[in-house]
Amino acid sequence: MNKKYFCLGAFVLALLILLFFPSGKADLTGYLIFQDEEFKLGHCPTMKEAAEFIGNQNPSITLVEFGSTSATLANLNSENINIALVGRKAKSYEVGDAHERVLGEGVTLITQSKQLISYDQLEDLRIFTYLDKEIFEEQFPNLNIEVSGDKEELLQSNYNIVLISWEDYEDYMELLVPLNQDGGKVKEFRIPVLYSRDKKLLEEIIYE
Repeated sequence: MNKKYFCLGAFVLALLILLFFPSGKADLTGYLIFQDEEFKLGHCPTMKEAAEFIGNQNPSITLVEFGSTSATLANLNSENINIALVGRKAKSYEVGDAHERVLGEGVTLITQSKQLISYDQLEDLRIFTYLDKEIFEEQFPNLNIEVSGDKEELLQSNYNIVLISWEDYEDYMELLVPLNQDGGKVKEFRIPVLYSRDKKLLEEIIYE
């Protein structure tokens, strides 16, 4: 009799697993380990290298390149892709309720209004910062960067150009975007940022 009930119980458990986990299998924590499902990661041209790195580490991800950050985010909002990888923190109106995951650290430039500028022109301008010299001195030896004032003073000031950490970037700030000789964005002022409406999917992406 006990053997009969044991077999019946095993059958019911197997049936429940098939019903609730049709595309994968349950691990001991109760999460689903996806086996067959594929996800689309869209990225801008500047983040191509980072996207390929993610693709190599995450076999279930298919990469799709778009022409710009705005196009990448628009395709996320249209649900044409599951994940967006862009080279800056998006404005709140660009991503709505999407979750954010910043990959790494870095610096960028802010100014009074969003502008594009050639790197050669940037070398002739005066840049202010609150950051320690060791953070930027070796990376930007040709730029005229002056450490001046404290952090809050500079972030709230009317200085033309301020070098900041991406950690301090706020939604109201506007970027000064340096371009290289080919017209592409200078990667040293960008940072890989992921967006998705699936928070668990973002957390499970391998990037190391």
